[in-house]
Amino acid sequence: MQKIMKNIHEKEIIFENKISYFFNSNKKRRAIFFDRDGVLIKDMHYLSNPNDVFLEKGVIELMQYALHNLIPVFIVTNQSGISRKLFTWNDYDAVTNKMMDLIGNAHPIVGIYSNSYLSLENNFWRKPNPGMILKAAKKFKINLKDSILVGDRLTDLKAGLNAGIGNLVHLLTGHGLNERESVFDFTNQEKQYSEIQSTNIYLMKNLLELLENIQKKTH
Repeated sequence: MQKIMKNIHEKEIIFENKISYFFNSNKKRRAIFFDRDGVLIKDMHYLSNPNDVFLEKGVIELMQYALHNLIPVFIVTNQSGISRKLFTWNDYDAVTNKMMDLIGNAHPIVGIYSNSYLSLENNFWRKPNPGMILKAAKKFKINLKDSILVGDRLTDLKAGLNAGIGNLVHLLTGHGLNERESVFDFTNQEKQYSEIQSTNIYLMKNLLELLENIQKKTH
């Protein structure tokens, strides 16, 4: 069962049947935050047709690992194409439903946060602003320092950094190959050192490599 809240530019989808499974105590829990396009599904450039939704390699395996290890998952995605009139919120919903169908009912996704803002001004949700992450963290008492954010763009990592997430993962899928040099430069700029010294930034190939590394650290 889903609970959906939306204003003209922000949308929150909560899978209420997952809440008691993951949050049955007051203990703060770590989570994994994913960008959507280019990370969980193939980036199709302003995706609007559910027939064009294809999962990235490793999604099912990583979702099953998170589910079995009681790690809630949140999706945080910029969708400026809505404000650009390239597609509608209804199109977005159709794409979301197709993605969830491909992932299957046995999933660890608690919430999906999206926004259609065009600029970073006068809003807190468009990445690299951290609003979507902080909204989920406050509502579900997430321990951000122990959490992971996974993205294919530098803006994803900056959003995680701005939110205080302790582990940031950049993948080569989606826009990752084109953005890897910028990510590398960002993490090595001396002027940024004071901000990122307490944050772990990992450069990986894809979700399967991420899963392998998570499994190694838990054994």
